[in-house]
Amino acid sequence: MEQRSIRAEAQERIFVGIPAAPGIAIGPAYLFNKREVVVEARRISEAEVEAELERFEQAVQRAERDLDKISSVAREKLGEESASVFEAQRLMLHDASVYDRIREYIQTHRCNADYAWRTCWTNTSAAWRPATTPTCASAWPI
Repeated sequence: MEQRSIRAEAQERIFVGIPAAPGIAIGPAYLFNKREVVVEARRISEAEVEAELERFEQAVQRAERDLDKISSVAREKLGEESASVFEAQRLMLHDASVYDRIREYIQTHRCNADYAWRTCWTNTSAAWRPATTPTCASAWPI
């Protein structure tokens, strides 16, 4: 009996979009399917505000740890320049114009941290969008 391996013939495919970096990429491509994430508002009592602020703080710390891990892998596999984008995202976690606004939103509106985060980032991205270049504005995730 003859053994044959079945191998799909590689085909060149050209994708048009907004590049993250200049140049040509050869390798696996991952399709990003943007979908709206629904975050439900949940009212909290005055007594729950401190716990919700702590929950927000823990989420920020968890995000920092995740970004550190991703950055480390990117640095190892792609180099320092490619990994630097994750440092920028890490800095955004503590950007006072948003970070403080989220904490204030939780306290003022007495709502869950995830809803406050989503609301504040949506408002911030809408305010920043007109000031950005067309390329940056179309790439903004929110």
